[in-house]
This record gives sequence, structure tokens and C-alpha cells, in this order.
Amino acid sequence: MSRQIVEESTFFLYSVCMGIVITFIYDLIRLLREIIPHNTFFISIEDILFWIFTCCAQFLLLYKVNNGMVRWYSIAGAFLGMILYKKSIGQYMVVFLSQIIRKILHIVLRIFIYVISPIRWLIRKTKPVFMRIAQNFLKRPKNAKNKLTDKVNGFKISLYKRKYSQDEEVEL
Repeated sequence: MSRQIVEESTFFLYSVCMGIVITFIYDLIRLLREIIPHNTFFISIEDILFWIFTCCAQFLLLYKVNNGMVRWYSIAGAFLGMILYKKSIGQYMVVFLSQIIRKILHIVLRIFIYVISPIRWLIRKTKPVFMRIAQNFLKRPKNAKNKLTDKVNGFKISLYKRKYSQDEEVEL
């Protein structure tokens, strides 16, 4: 076989692999959408970023392997890789992985609830005590201010009485 045919065949296989990788990455995006619901805006942003990535990856493949020349069989190879992936494991991957991830998240959530339940019980039991302490703490400044104001006023009154009582003694 000539060297050129081997290079063209290798390039075709690279294109097939690129199609598989592109479809796999899009399935990962679909998996993310399955687990975390998105609105239309974020789906559009994800799709735009995906296609920018796809274009850059395809351009790099064409540039590195085929000196930037677009060949019809590179596009056909990428398309063939996408179809092969979709018909083999692609049709089951999103459903299967989303179920596995949901079960893992469910188990992690149950463990988290189990670990946090004693803390929740402790908070429920100690909350009334802390609320009373907080209420007393918030009331104290007013009571302290009122008591201090009463003491100052009492002191002023006693000074005032003393002054007038001394003035009356002097007049007698």
C-alpha cells in the first residue's frame, strides 16, 4: 500500500474517532441537563459553547493531520463516528448514567440526613434556652439604661435636697 493511502485511511479513522468524541461530549451535556433542569437560555448557551468547541476540535484535526484541507471523507468519517456511537452505547448512556447518578445522589443525601439529624435534634432542644438568653440579653441594655438613669436622677435629687437643706440651715 502506498504511503498516501495509509495517511488518508489514518485521517479517516481520526475523523471517525472525532465523531465519537463529539457525540460523547454532547451526551455528557444531555446528562447534565437530565440531572439539573435548565431553562432555554442556558440550553442555548451550552449548545453554542458545544458547537464552538466542536468547530475548533474539527479544525485542529484538519490542520494537524491533513494540512487544513477539507476532504469529503473527513466529514463522512465524523458522521459515521456519530452514528456508530449513537447506535451502540449512545442510546443507553444518558438514561443509564442519569439513573446511576440519581441513585448515588440519593444515597449521599440519605447519609447526609443521617449525619445531620443529631445536630438538628440538638438545635431543637437547645433553641428555647438560647432564645431566652438572647431575649434577656436584648432586654438588659434597656433595663440597665433605665436603672442607670434612675440612679443618676436619684443622685441629682439627693444633691439638690442637700443643697437646699444646707441653704435653709444657713438662713436660720
